[in-house]
Amino acid sequence: MLLTVAFVGALYWAATFGPYYLDNLNVKEAAEVGLSAADSGPEAMVQRALQRINYGNLGNSPVGTHMEETDQGDFVEKPGLGLTEENVIAEVDEKTRTARVTIDYARTVRLKPTQSVRTIRFHVVKEGRF
Repeated sequence: MLLTVAFVGALYWAATFGPYYLDNLNVKEAAEVGLSAADSGPEAMVQRALQRINYGNLGNSPVGTHMEETDQGDFVEKPGLGLTEENVIAEVDEKTRTARVTIDYARTVRLKPTQSVRTIRFHVVKEGRF
């Protein structure tokens, strides 16, 4: 009985939270893409990472979805993560020829069947030499 409850709980977690963690893998990839623009400076790194997150790769759809609150206080799901330049920090050290892209963001999850809302915070860091 206990094993069945644990299995059902694991399935619920995977179905509810799994897609958000899979989207985070795409954000990690976007950070690597941003890192590839280190020669062009921090602004280009930020723009390249945001381009990958918000517009996908080669015209694909944006990464994931995000929740926005309406004027009535309801949450509505919108395409994309809704990330801006404020979510992405790029640093370049010309002296050591290293660069870092940091992406901080939060995702709002609607829990079923209660419809309560929880927030998951993500912190992605990619570093490398150029």
